[in-house]
Amino acid sequence: MTAGWDQIPTGSTPGSWLGFTRWSRRRLAARHLRGPKKLTAQLDHLLSSVRMILAAGWRLPLAIKRSPLAHQRRTPARTGYRSGVPIYAIGERVPSIHPDAYIHPEATVIGDVRIGANSSVWPSAVLRGDYGAVIIGESSNIQDGAVVHATDQLDTHIGSWVVVGHLAHVEGSTIEDAALIGVGSIVLHRAVVGRGATVGAGAVVTNDMNVPPSALAVGVPAQIKPDRSRADVIELMAKVYVDNAARYKKGLRLIE
Repeated sequence: MTAGWDQIPTGSTPGSWLGFTRWSRRRLAARHLRGPKKLTAQLDHLLSSVRMILAAGWRLPLAIKRSPLAHQRRTPARTGYRSGVPIYAIGERVPSIHPDAYIHPEATVIGDVRIGANSSVWPSAVLRGDYGAVIIGESSNIQDGAVVHATDQLDTHIGSWVVVGHLAHVEGSTIEDAALIGVGSIVLHRAVVGRGATVGAGAVVTNDMNVPPSALAVGVPAQIKPDRSRADVIELMAKVYVDNAARYKKGLRLIE
């Protein structure tokens, strides 16, 4: 079994470096460098470099250790969130994420993205605040594959207890508290989805459209059906994701 660098002798025997005598260096050169004896000088130089590293106090295993600061540099200090998640600053735009939020390791958060307590972002979701801000309240969830973006003139506001379904796209719009954005739906610039409203799966809420509180918007382009939303269903779905985020925080682990 090959020893790590910290297990190699440091050359206490006269005429030896790191436990290699001149004879053994020649033998090593002949076997591994496959050249004449003059290549022993190359091996001497190599071993001398290793000795200098050890003299500086390094203790490396066979696999090079990662710098303890490398991981920290990936997560801006302002986020308030733990490392291990693709969270990026771009220029002066830095995410601000509440410590009680949950960001799945396969989600991506970039720029001026603000996420409140107990909110969650799930695999393959992308929250990108590279020009405008993406602002998410408390206990909301951005499900798998959803895209939330902002423009240089339009921030995106998502309230508290909001459900943004799988593969939805929300950009430059306002989603008020306790609303539901259905699977694969699209909510475009300056649109407003009122409190407790539902955007049905696959619907397209076009620019400047207003979905009144408690209404249901379905179709392409979306048509409004007043008082057809189900507040009890939205509340249940939001709570399920708050509970699931807590479960993931405790139990999710990577199996290599």
